[in-house]
Amino acid sequence: MTDQELTLSRHLDADGRLIAMPRKRANRLVVLRHIALEMEPGVDHQETAVNARLRSFSDDVAMLRRYLVEEGLLERRSPGIYRRTSEAQVPDE
Repeated sequence: MTDQELTLSRHLDADGRLIAMPRKRANRLVVLRHIALEMEPGVDHQETAVNARLRSFSDDVAMLRRYLVEEGLLERRSPGIYRRTSEAQVPDE
């Protein structure tokens, strides 16, 4: 099992839902990148569509959106429009 897989297994349940947001930034980035990959690259997403996808990970979609934007994994292009960035790609181990 890779370090990334181990981190995900510690913070996501068997259904892929977030148990708790990691406190350590490195682990948090692993989880957030995993979540960000749910968004198609190069596509503008309405906030309602982003919320629907994020809800499969947590009911606190505002927290997830905030973390994803703060870490540069999602870009807020205009009010209510989001786009996945190239930063969302999982780095090689």
